[in-house]
Parts: sequence; C-alpha cells; structure tokens
Amino acid sequence: MPYCRTGRILTLLLEVIYCMQTYLFLLLCLEKYDQLSSAGQVGSAPVLFNNRRTCSGFEGAIADMNLQEFAEVVVLAPMGRVDHTSAESFQSELLEHVGQCAAADKHIILDMSGIDYMSSVGLRALMIASKESKKTEMSIVVSALQPDMKEIFEISRFHFVFKTFDTTAEAIKGFSDAAVAAWSAGQED
Repeated sequence: MPYCRTGRILTLLLEVIYCMQTYLFLLLCLEKYDQLSSAGQVGSAPVLFNNRRTCSGFEGAIADMNLQEFAEVVVLAPMGRVDHTSAESFQSELLEHVGQCAAADKHIILDMSGIDYMSSVGLRALMIASKESKKTEMSIVVSALQPDMKEIFEISRFHFVFKTFDTTAEAIKGFSDAAVAAWSAGQED
C-alpha cells in the first residue's frame, strides 16, 4: 500500500512540474515578445499554439451546412469537425432540418465528404436525429464518408443505424426517378 501512495505522489509531482514548465515557457515567450515589440521588431501578436481553424475561427466549428433539394430528397453537406465545441450547433441544425423535412414529406442524405472528424458527441447528435426521423417515418442516409469517418462508423456500428453509400449519387439512386433526374440536371449546371 505505501508503494501505491508513493507512486501517486510522484505522478502528481511530475504533473505539477510539467505544468510549471509549460507556464514558464509561456512567460518566456511573452517576455521575449514584449522585448521584440518594444524594439519595434514585430508587428502582430505571437502565435503560441497551432490551432486548427475554420471559418468561424474556433477549432471544431462547423463552418456551414450546405443544403440542396432534389425532388423529395434534401442533401445536407456539413463541413468541418464535429467535436465538443461544435456538436451542439451541429445537432440543433440537423434536428431543425429533420423537422422541416418531416413536415414536407422529404428525406435527408447526409453528405459527409466535408467532415474529417467526429467525436462521440457528434455521433450522439446523429443518433438523436435518427430517432427523431423514425418518429416521423422519414429516412436519413449517409453518403461519401471519408476513410477515417468510415472507420469511426464501423467501430461504433453506426453503419447499422444509417444506411451508408459511397457517393451521394448512389444514395440519390435509392430514392425516386424524379430525385435522380433533378440530381442529374443539377450536376450539368
């Protein structure tokens, strides 16, 4: 038992030392920046971290969700990452479209070609949308999963929740001839 306590104490000490080192590094960077700034050698604020950025400026933010209609099919194409910072907006926007499509007797194809990452909260948003769609007897299918997303879908077994297609064109063919004709006409423009 004393060994476990000693191990925990050492682990805590190492974490504190790491945090202190990080803090000191940041202080040194800011001090160096202040020196350079006062000497007139820099023009803008230092970049201390290399964050992934999207149109809204925050990591993980959904830049937009493009919408196209083809007869009774609505193609939604979200862009960006879906993680803890963006899942709430992704879910609310998706549920809004599910409600609108259910009222208009339309179906949804989620074109996931613009999503390179989705965390568990994003998958939760998809599950909620799936449940909502089943209440109204409309369907949501998924198309154009990137390789990493395809792996996430398979590991989490979401390919059993949503019918998936390699391309959006294949997904549209699963609906009416009118949807296929509208899709084809849209691709020619």
